[in-house]
Amino acid sequence: MNTPLELELSPHRTLTTPTALRLLSLSPAESVLELSCSSGHLSLAMGALGAKVLATDSSRSLLDLARKRAGAVVESFHTLDVTSIPQLEVLAGTVEKTAGFDAVVANVSLAVAGKGRWKNGRAAGGEGEGEGEGGP
Repeated sequence: MNTPLELELSPHRTLTTPTALRLLSLSPAESVLELSCSSGHLSLAMGALGAKVLATDSSRSLLDLARKRAGAVVESFHTLDVTSIPQLEVLAGTVEKTAGFDAVVANVSLAVAGKGRWKNGRAAGGEGEGEGEGGP
């Protein structure tokens, strides 16, 4: 269990979220797609600024945690495995039918991409690897 000091000094609070927000320079009502939102630190921060956030992750348990943390601040959460080409194709089809997004964030997915799931530029193991299924 994290102590209040550990929570205050969390890299999400002190480094990654503030840096991402500064780089995104979001205006209220802008739409953002977050790939691999994990437990929703950045999703919550973007939503608190008034952004319309569609947050995704392959882990249902992390999405449940993110939903609980975010409440109504984040517009929606969806299961999506970014290493699944078919799931990304579903997402692309969804984006084509909408007005798209003002920004796309892949902060956490970039941190975990090099952990053995990729070979020669493609997802290792093909379809069905990981917890994710379906798309937004």
